[in-house]
Amino acid sequence: MKNLYLQMFSFDDRDPLSTVKNLKAAAGIGYSGVELYGPNLKMDPIELKAALDGCGLGVVSLHADTGRILSLIPFAKALGLSYIGIGAEDLPDFESAAAFAKRLGEIGRECRENGLLLTYHNHTQEFRQANGKSFEQYLLDETDPACVAMELDSGWCAAAGVDPIDFVKRNPGRVPLVHIKECSEIIGVRPTHEIPPLVPKVNCLAGKGLIDWTAFLPAARENGCRCFIVERETTYPGAADRLQCLREDWEYYSALPLE
Repeated sequence: MKNLYLQMFSFDDRDPLSTVKNLKAAAGIGYSGVELYGPNLKMDPIELKAALDGCGLGVVSLHADTGRILSLIPFAKALGLSYIGIGAEDLPDFESAAAFAKRLGEIGRECRENGLLLTYHNHTQEFRQANGKSFEQYLLDETDPACVAMELDSGWCAAAGVDPIDFVKRNPGRVPLVHIKECSEIIGVRPTHEIPPLVPKVNCLAGKGLIDWTAFLPAARENGCRCFIVERETTYPGAADRLQCLREDWEYYSALPLE
């Protein structure tokens, strides 16, 4: 696979001063680019763009809380981003999902006016069913494709008991970004506060999880995925440190047959 990106959250480093160090580490491993999150957004965007260019890295998107997205539009434009993403939202019931769909539409329209496509990143809660469809599907059905898209976390999708191949095939053009993540077992639909304690249990080595990547990655690409982004949430047993995990992730996924 060419052009494999890395979500900076994967370094498990919340220190904003570590951003440049971690960018250099990502480039040194072989990743083509990154997706930014929290601590990285505290850098001046011009300085951050220079650091990215100096490392030879692209940048595809950023993650932030719903309430910060509009304020980060100038930051995203300074970096030349095409996408800007919400990393999570608590959706305990259908009423909250319906309200969030409306909010996504509102934010998405303003993002579009500024040349950005708003994306939303799932965990497992979004696959709760109501009125014959999942919250994830409802969010897509109730928003304008020109303003809102999904960044499918394929690992959490599979862990929820949903086939990510089926999801991308049912939503062509609506999933431009995909998180590559390994989950070793189906845990079902869980509220967001239950996810962190489960991470060490279910996140596993590259190639050892629920997803057949040789089937899923081509299906995602054929249905409109523009960028695959590795996200590592834990240091698995036997690894010396997180860098070893990220290096082994890159070695495994970059060797998969996908142009």
